[in-house]
Amino acid sequence: GWSLATRGIMHDIIQLGDLAFWQGSYEKARAYYDECLALAQETGETWSNSWILVRLGYVSLRQGHPEQARALFDKSQKLFVGEDLPIGVAFTLEGLASLSVVDGQDITIIKVVQSDSMLYN
Repeated sequence: GWSLATRGIMHDIIQLGDLAFWQGSYEKARAYYDECLALAQETGETWSNSWILVRLGYVSLRQGHPEQARALFDKSQKLFVGEDLPIGVAFTLEGLASLSVVDGQDITIIKVVQSDSMLYN
């Protein structure tokens, strides 16, 4: 089961991944996020899965893997909706809008929000 210590360790691992991401060390960031996902599965502590998956989506986006990024954003968005975390949904919508730019589509965030607002209905 989970404990406050486990949550603390997972939080620290996520922060290390974030630091690596912002330094442009995407492989290192991915390794930290993957480590945290493995720890979550091992302990049954799933509170962080949605946040880790969205971060992995951004890593995939930066590494030039848009389809992998899209799948990770979609999966994390569904988790955020299920957890009733609108701030997380906004984070994934930002990623999906970024993918639209990468794909060369003329899209606004309003269009993305309108299409994905059905998740809350």
